[in-house]
Amino acid sequence: MKFKFTTGLFYLKKRHLQLITKTFVFLCCTLTFALRANNSFSQSAKVTINKDKVLSVKQVFKLINKQTDYKFIYRHDLVKALPELPLKKGTIKVCDLLDRYLSPSGLSYSFTENSTVIVHKQKETINQKSSSQRLTIKGKVTDATGLPLPGANILEKGESNGAQTDFDGSFSLTVTDSNAILVISYLGYVTQEITVGDQTMINVQMEEDSAALDEVVVVGYGTQLKKDVTGAVSQIDTKALNVASPVNLSNALTGQLTGVLSIQTSGQPGFDSATFQIRGISTTGNNTPLVLVDGVVRPFSRINPNEIANVTVLKDAASTAIYGSRAANGVLLITTKQGKISSKPKFNFSSSYGFQTPTDRPELMDANEYVLAFRQARFNEGVAEDQLPFPDLVDDAENGRLTSYDWWNDVLTNSADQQQYNLTIDGGSEKLKYFFSYGFLDQNAFFENAGFKQNSIRSDVDAKISDNLNIRVSLAGRLENRLRSADSDGEIFSNVLRANPLNPVFVNGLPGTENLPPKSLGFDGFSGNAFGDANRNGSTRRTNDVYQSNIQLTYKIPGFEALSAKGLYAYDRTYTRNKSFFIPYTSYQLNEATGQYDIALQSDNNITLSESRSDFNRQTLQLSLNYANTFGNHDVSALLLFEQIETSFNTTSAFRDGFISSAIPEFFAGSVENDSNDGSSSETARRGYVGRVNYDYKDKYLLQANIRLDQSYIFPKEGRDGYFPAFSAGWRISEEAFMQNVGFINNLKIKGSWGITGNDRVNPFQFLSGFNFGGGYVVGGVLQQGIRPSVVANPDITWEEATSTDFGFEASLFDNLFSLEVNYYEKTTENILRPPSALVPDTFGASLPSTNIGIFDSWGWEFDISHNNSIGDFTYSIGANLTTIDNEVVFIDEAIDENPATRSTGKPFGVRFGYLSDGLYQTQEEIDNGPQQFGTIAPGDIRYKDLNGRDADGNLTGEPDGRITNDDRVVIGQSSNPDLVFGVNMNMGYKGLSLALNFQGASGFTRNIRPTGFLLGVGNNFSVLNDSWTPENPDARYPRILPDGNSNNNVASDFWLEDVHYVRLKRAELQYDFSYLISGALESVGIDHLNIVVSGTNLLTFSNISIGDPEGRDGLLFYPQAKVFSLGVNIGF
Repeated sequence: MKFKFTTGLFYLKKRHLQLITKTFVFLCCTLTFALRANNSFSQSAKVTINKDKVLSVKQVFKLINKQTDYKFIYRHDLVKALPELPLKKGTIKVCDLLDRYLSPSGLSYSFTENSTVIVHKQKETINQKSSSQRLTIKGKVTDATGLPLPGANILEKGESNGAQTDFDGSFSLTVTDSNAILVISYLGYVTQEITVGDQTMINVQMEEDSAALDEVVVVGYGTQLKKDVTGAVSQIDTKALNVASPVNLSNALTGQLTGVLSIQTSGQPGFDSATFQIRGISTTGNNTPLVLVDGVVRPFSRINPNEIANVTVLKDAASTAIYGSRAANGVLLITTKQGKISSKPKFNFSSSYGFQTPTDRPELMDANEYVLAFRQARFNEGVAEDQLPFPDLVDDAENGRLTSYDWWNDVLTNSADQQQYNLTIDGGSEKLKYFFSYGFLDQNAFFENAGFKQNSIRSDVDAKISDNLNIRVSLAGRLENRLRSADSDGEIFSNVLRANPLNPVFVNGLPGTENLPPKSLGFDGFSGNAFGDANRNGSTRRTNDVYQSNIQLTYKIPGFEALSAKGLYAYDRTYTRNKSFFIPYTSYQLNEATGQYDIALQSDNNITLSESRSDFNRQTLQLSLNYANTFGNHDVSALLLFEQIETSFNTTSAFRDGFISSAIPEFFAGSVENDSNDGSSSETARRGYVGRVNYDYKDKYLLQANIRLDQSYIFPKEGRDGYFPAFSAGWRISEEAFMQNVGFINNLKIKGSWGITGNDRVNPFQFLSGFNFGGGYVVGGVLQQGIRPSVVANPDITWEEATSTDFGFEASLFDNLFSLEVNYYEKTTENILRPPSALVPDTFGASLPSTNIGIFDSWGWEFDISHNNSIGDFTYSIGANLTTIDNEVVFIDEAIDENPATRSTGKPFGVRFGYLSDGLYQTQEEIDNGPQQFGTIAPGDIRYKDLNGRDADGNLTGEPDGRITNDDRVVIGQSSNPDLVFGVNMNMGYKGLSLALNFQGASGFTRNIRPTGFLLGVGNNFSVLNDSWTPENPDARYPRILPDGNSNNNVASDFWLEDVHYVRLKRAELQYDFSYLISGALESVGIDHLNIVVSGTNLLTFSNISIGDPEGRDGLLFYPQAKVFSLGVNIGF
């Protein structure tokens, strides 16, 4: 059977963003009037038992709650030991059912307002004190963000009276006297106890309980209770994501999740996504995880964090194998928000305004240091004092008289502002729930005419059409607008850092030059003007119009209560446009002889325009059957699913130059003489079949098995099918009888898993031969165009396969005050797709296809510990996570190097090879008596260790041979990838005041600190080079400097490497909710909460590296990360 989607029917344009909004409003209005909740309360209500079964009292409470509107309040210790009882198929009154379970154990129950049932001991009665002693307490229960918690339980400790909060989180309860203690509880939150005292209005802010066993965890194609999860899964919710109002979702995950490596290498607006890996590197190719948003494969970094309900990371094969062919690097599941039941619509508006500054501004030489450095470089080159070409400059520099021009301050801004605005609306009833969100982001760059703007919108409507049929419609859109100079931002920063501090940015109000005579100190360096690059040479604009839609139907099959069917269809479209208009600019310089300002440089004499447009469409269809049933002590659930994904992509591009004027950036205004155009298109399809079974016996013994069959267009028909099975098991030891008297253990579970996942992220169709135009032949005296092979086919290409094994345990201790999870993982990736470069000689003329020839091992530990508590009105929580990451290249196709120490096989991926340094040469005698180095060397150059030589037969001896050659190269430093990542997250709250801190760090990797600027021939240098070798400074950190560098000092060696360890305060947020201070005044104008928020990002960094940002790339010539300070407001009404 083949499904073919008609893409053209869904060809959306920009105006469809308006259609999304109109559709949402229409659905809300129509369904609100059509579907009305019917809430009826009756103590004579009945429930239906569909078959003979054995149920616990908690299962009975759930059964009653599901079929009626009764809500239960009870102390868990009262019902924990109650026996399970058999029930016969049929109908029974609620009262009779409760009596049967509770009466034999001396328990009773009371009905209160709002159909709440309070379970208590039979001898307990509400203390009837005089009316003068009894107090009526009112208040409100909210979460840490100020949002109300409907249905929270409020009990008077030691008594049987209680209440539940309404839709607004409000409650009213009459207590015995001022000594009464209120016990406030809510599923998933830490229970609090508050003494009434002289208070009549008590507002409570609840802290999430990270150890709650009933927490629902999102897993592949469904959800599970946390206590039933047997795989390695980490999850965070919207509260943790939105600390400090992140502008990029990928950066919000940094330090928050065990097993997740998220490092941000750039702060460039619109291009600031983090490098994201799960459990590090497991293949030599693509290591990015599979990302799904609401069950559909989608990019995620630019999603508005305010739209997210939670983020789940699936790490082991038991969790990821259900996604098969693209899950070898882990899976990231993002769930967007839905509406919540409420008596009225809930509005929430938040805004923030902040300033960005670079996390690290390199310290450069000033004009005096610059001249003296070049004098020393000339001396080191052998130039005598009286032969220096700039004696006047040297004299001025020695006396500190030279004027320094700060290109950083003149070209870049010391701060760049950013602002965000977000509005959400949600609400609904049992029949209809709705959610709407709009967000706007405006982020400027560190130089003019550059930045990023985004408008985002999302709507979600979930309607219960009938008792059996439910429909959910989600629509989302994003307009992304990126603007920068026609030159890359990295090039601009490079030019700023290398600019000659002797030359001004502006000459008589005109752009100057960075490095041109007469003040270039007599060497031929680069020339240009960073100000012109940033502000005068045109612009590049990139826009993305993103449209996403989901429609999901869920149908409970009549007569088969345990069986339901679900269908999901999703359509996504991304339209991208890049337009780059390059305008030449002119730099000027003072002619000291004539006093005139002459043209020193013209960046180009030709205006050019290039533009490309692309259109990407994806359609997803999922059809599934879900089964869930209980047979006595046996819980069984199963899933069968079919999935098909089709994509289409087309792109066109064009180019023209020869524009007469820069006023019209359109193609018609350019010349056709050198114009060009290009284009391409493609279509792809994937198909998958999924099966999963979960089994639970007595909440103790947990089993899961799943398998996926994938078919991919990447491979030939013979190798297109991939099978990916997985198994996992768990044992909840804490539920065993012998553990019931161990009071400090609330939950203890051990678990293990095994499974296979796949990876197919290579160029498609490598099983086909490729051809290019080339050559020709003569037919009938006319030269005809010829073709020639370009790519050799590999008909046997197939999947990469990763086999994973996990073992771990989870524990909750001391009434869930502490929780701990530890996992150990191993993964072996085989059939890694790589070109067979060593098996084929270099003389082979065509490109080689990927071949399944690599093997890669990775392993490590994960630790996650948390503690939360409340002391009166003070609540706090602290969590720490740590992940170790080790790997080894077991085999890759590589040339048999004459030096085995430089082979990648048997070593961690990403290690560097080079020479071991042995300090700096101090005298010519040391040079004469040492091994032969590279080129011509002198005192002050780097000395390398002579480690290896060869005998007369050419065999390595392991002994010095008096020469530095390739045989002396070894592994230097550590891998370029961290082998340890960690995070610490702290939250504190006191009444309306709350503080959140997020620390993130990494260790065990090496950074090359030798940027281009260390080669003096290309401009200014970092001030650390003031500590370079001279006869007067023999213990210098850096070697002698030369005008054009030195081949000996520039070879790859450990001299320029630094092992990196760092801890960063990634996010901090301090907020105050004024509803705790002036709740009456706020409620009188309809405001639920009013929060003032002060936040920051990248505020503090503790690092051992001498130069640069520890999260940055090698070298320093790129856009830096940003430190952000923001002030915001959050209002709910």
